[in-house]
Amino acid sequence: MRINKRDNIDYIYWISLILFTNPGGIQEALGIFGSEGAIKMNDFLILVLVLSFMFVVNIKLHNILNRKLIKWIIIFFIYYFVIFGYATPLFKDANSNIAFNFIKLRFSFYSLVLFITSVPFFVRSWKLFIEVYIYSSLIILLLFIQSFLTGFDVLPREIMLREFTGFDRNFLLNYGLMPFLTQIGLTALIFRKKIKNKNLIIVGLLLMNLAWILSLTRRHILGLIITAIIVFSIFLYIEQPNLSRKFSVVLKSVSFAILFIIALSIIKPTYIEASIEAVKSTINIIQYGEDLAGNTDERLKFFGRSRMVMEFEKSPFFGTGFDNIWRGSEGEKYGYEKSDYHFQAALAMNGLIGILFFLPVYIFLIKMIVLDLRFLRKYKYKIEPGIFVLLVSIIVYFIFHLLQYVNWFGPVSNSDKDLYYIWYLLLGGYVALRELILNKYNTKKTVSN
Repeated sequence: MRINKRDNIDYIYWISLILFTNPGGIQEALGIFGSEGAIKMNDFLILVLVLSFMFVVNIKLHNILNRKLIKWIIIFFIYYFVIFGYATPLFKDANSNIAFNFIKLRFSFYSLVLFITSVPFFVRSWKLFIEVYIYSSLIILLLFIQSFLTGFDVLPREIMLREFTGFDRNFLLNYGLMPFLTQIGLTALIFRKKIKNKNLIIVGLLLMNLAWILSLTRRHILGLIITAIIVFSIFLYIEQPNLSRKFSVVLKSVSFAILFIIALSIIKPTYIEASIEAVKSTINIIQYGEDLAGNTDERLKFFGRSRMVMEFEKSPFFGTGFDNIWRGSEGEKYGYEKSDYHFQAALAMNGLIGILFFLPVYIFLIKMIVLDLRFLRKYKYKIEPGIFVLLVSIIVYFIFHLLQYVNWFGPVSNSDKDLYYIWYLLLGGYVALRELILNKYNTKKTVSN
């Protein structure tokens, strides 16, 4: 079967995958999410993804780093299920319900499935992925914006007060893969590449960050600025532009910023002031450890939550193992907040040995990024523009992840959360795009290994 040939199996896979990531809380809107403790829609969708995977031609991996990365991810998950899910809980409590543990750990297994199954589909139909992703994201974001303006909610929306601004925060229940619009949108905006749906991708960038503004989420508002700096730095390294091209990129970026401010002014002018306050508050936290109101934010510290530190000190090598207290609001009440303190949670849950089992994945990932940036600089004009933009966007995504030290090893502690479904999915995309480049040049000499 030819690469990029669109047939029914590709549509089934990508549509099912987008539905699996639950953008905009679409599963809840359709009433198919399932109640707490019940079988979820994703339990069925994962079967669709696996069956789709079984019908495609298997992709042979040529790149050495790709093979090593996949091997170590599989090794880690074997350790994760055998030691974290089985041995450690049983050692601590001989009456531990192992069957219950594995039922709850199935979401971590789904992360592995997304990673493995996405590789051949990215190779086969990455163009179709972009189309399904962009159109579905635009529809959901437009529905969200209209619900904010009219009060008529097609998709579930949460509203809560952002105290230091005095404005309401407006959230979708879930964002799925849509935040990746920031990376791919900025890459499409800054790099001079003629790709299909480029204008729609930039519109997606605009809408996604309007949604972050309406949520008054400080880390995402500041994240747009940091991501733009990363993309621009990669642009300078790869393209080595002359002064006129640098000016052109700056002009495009300024034009986008003006368009963004105009759009926000039309939708809700007061949110401009609130966004500025949010950014100031974040900068103040980074500088002084507290926001403008004098409240401290322990999430920026390696060891801010005493409960997690206590658990790590009690069992530094193997951690707590699986314990359902990490999974719900009851646990958060006692300080088991893995959703906000990823690094600490990873240490407390998995211990040093669990962390070390995952460490090679980070090492290979960093090596891949360094080698691939060099490769892109050398062969920038020979790579298909669409692959180039998607590959750079994924690299930007992982660079941004690595810069967030408080989230290190999040895929170890939080793989049942949507954030790390996306992490593993894009890692599969990264492996696939590297293989596409390898197949195109058909020589190991022109591809980083």
